Amino acid sequence: MLPTLPVPYPDETVHSICSRLASRMGFSHHSIPQKLFNRRRLGSYVDLPYRLDILLSNFIHTPHLTVDKLIRNHTTAPFYVMFWHVDLVEKVLLEMGLAEANKTRVNRHSSTQAVPIGRPDYIMFCPVCAEEQRKQFGEAYWIRQHQVVDVKVCAVHQCFLSPTNILFKGDGSKIPDDSYGRKILPRSFYHPDDHIPDNRQPEYIDPDSTLHKTLLAYAEDVTWVLQNGDITQRRTMTIERVNLLMGMLGYGMHSLPDSNLRRLVAQISQKIHDKYSDDELEQLNIPKNSDWVMKSIPRKSKAYENHYNRCIRTWLIINSLETNLETLLSIPIKSQCESSSPYPCRSSKCLNYGIIGRYQHSCTNLSD
Repeated sequence: MLPTLPVPYPDETVHSICSRLASRMGFSHHSIPQKLFNRRRLGSYVDLPYRLDILLSNFIHTPHLTVDKLIRNHTTAPFYVMFWHVDLVEKVLLEMGLAEANKTRVNRHSSTQAVPIGRPDYIMFCPVCAEEQRKQFGEAYWIRQHQVVDVKVCAVHQCFLSPTNILFKGDGSKIPDDSYGRKILPRSFYHPDDHIPDNRQPEYIDPDSTLHKTLLAYAEDVTWVLQNGDITQRRTMTIERVNLLMGMLGYGMHSLPDSNLRRLVAQISQKIHDKYSDDELEQLNIPKNSDWVMKSIPRKSKAYENHYNRCIRTWLIINSLETNLETLLSIPIKSQCESSSPYPCRSSKCLNYGIIGRYQHSCTNLSD
């Protein structure tokens, strides 16, 4: 057994922690999966590492770490669970090593490496963050919010992220040198400080650009959720709050007939497409047609899966309602409604009062 893991830095990825350990212990890059995870090869471990229970069991002394703390503070899971179906959440948490995950719901044939789509090609970093890390800690490290799908700017320094020469996935055997003349390295456990250049000039966003402001707002929301969120803050709670928010803004509720939902989709789609040009939508990975809106509105149907739809698409819908994730998560949900589909809610202070709904919902007294 090994003595102990290095004390993690704020928002450092598990991959970065293990990479620093490998460098200090003199381990070869290819031996890390076997030494730390009891496995010859690993799938996804940059953003959603799995077998964390095995990782901690290989150390004699790790009083500062638990699987729960690693997931909450050093992975991207707290953000993604807001958008994934509960079955997928349980599956991912179990594979990550959280014993409390509901094993009866999990199909072990689908691993974390299958989600989410749209991961970056390379491990990303912020030049200003790296400079500050070296001044404060004496070395640079990988930050988890910079590895979230579609995050392209640093929320703290408002500059674009830069790619390292280390692949996020794949072996890089057929990829030529990058634009800086660096050899592309396969995904492995390289010490971050050796692969984050200290002379990279930051490229700051344009404060007058609608696209840049949107990318910054998305990065700020991702950062806030990762630093303040909870892996128990599941997608079902997001669904309820989006329903309530839409009702407060006069858009109507998801529980209304299909014709009302189609009008809601048309309104949101028009609002988003009026705000952004086709080129900006393409950079946000948004299709030109409006079908993506219907697929990305949070619903209780299991058919809705955000390893198929990118999280930024659901976030854009929430953003089009003039709110952010911090405000959304502050909407109170107090008690479960006693009525059930197709009967209307009987609470006069609930936004669903008198509305015949498809699903049981949570009543909220918004007048408090």
